[in-house]
Amino acid sequence: MKGFPGLENGYELIGYLGKGGCGVVLRVARLSDEKEFAVKVIPKHKTSTGSSRRALVREVQILMDCNHDGVVGFHDLIEDGKYIYIVLELISGGDLYSVLKERKEGLCEAEALTVAERILTSLVYLHKRGIAHRDIKLENVMIANGNLDSVKLIDFGLAHRASDLTFGDNCTDFCGTLQYCAPEICIKKSYNPAHVDMWGLGVLLYALLARKLPFLHTEKKLIAKDIVHKQVEFSDPVWESVTPAMKGLISTLLSKQGSQRPDAAAALRKVQHIISSTDTWTDSASEVSNDDSVAENVVRCGEIKQEQNLFGKVVDAIAVKLAGN
Repeated sequence: MKGFPGLENGYELIGYLGKGGCGVVLRVARLSDEKEFAVKVIPKHKTSTGSSRRALVREVQILMDCNHDGVVGFHDLIEDGKYIYIVLELISGGDLYSVLKERKEGLCEAEALTVAERILTSLVYLHKRGIAHRDIKLENVMIANGNLDSVKLIDFGLAHRASDLTFGDNCTDFCGTLQYCAPEICIKKSYNPAHVDMWGLGVLLYALLARKLPFLHTEKKLIAKDIVHKQVEFSDPVWESVTPAMKGLISTLLSKQGSQRPDAAAALRKVQHIISSTDTWTDSASEVSNDDSVAENVVRCGEIKQEQNLFGKVVDAIAVKLAGN
């Protein structure tokens, strides 16, 4: 395979699926049986430091150890002189961001609850094993075959693994995607990574229903300030058709104090209770014109994603400023 020698003997290149901060993602077919896979291609120079190499090893180990329908499947690890290749399950159907962008209407509450139930089932599985994703967002939830009843978490590049299977307020590496970052990360406070996952889910659910993110500005420092100080609002007309129970769940997930957010198991029970206690669902959803305003409201956060050194000097300055308020 031209350009990717590590794949030549076992796979045929079909096309490109995307490009991220760490490299490209390919679509390939295995030569032995024509089964298709996604391959994350990481240039070795991106793993030249000790921390980046450890992060890669951690990601691969987590993927190898996970066996759950809601987590992307791992198949192989290949290395050549230039690249490292992570061969993964191919998920056809796009991510949640793409779903929102392509639809003329946002998700109705029933659909959002279905997605929430599936994500939470995956988070319960992960958290019980001491694994926190730490980058829950629209782009990291794939829809298998376009079916909202079958969603899978992807991209464990920023995942945390607790050595004793339990989480504490002991994480100090500030990573993630700004619009989905919890307040404790914005002020550079040590944090519980499981609490961060629950905050990210709250942002994601808000976006699914409102078709925009709860904390959105053109300037990063204003986004961080709102995350720390501003309470989530349900003033847009779209929220009139959302049940108080659902709005209450989102509000709780977006509690400013991590300890006040429900854990994954409690949130899952709440979601299942809302589903079972609602006899009929309205299919009405937010009406958004099918034009470029979608891209303005539902920002593809990956464009400004910062990884291990999230925000760099910008966050340092924000943390000092916010700590004094």
